[in-house]
Amino acid sequence: MTTNQFNPYRMRLIHKDLVDGETRGLVRFVLPEFEAYVLEHFE
Repeated sequence: MTTNQFNPYRMRLIHKDLVDGETRGLVRFVLPEFEAYVLEHFE
């Protein structure tokens, strides 16, 4: 995919807080609410 083709998908994932797009050229997945889950289930 070219950058122009990939960008709409990338932006959707960033807006849903599933991907961290902070670093240019790098996409890092985020696990929303994972810290709360761990604290609740594994104290």
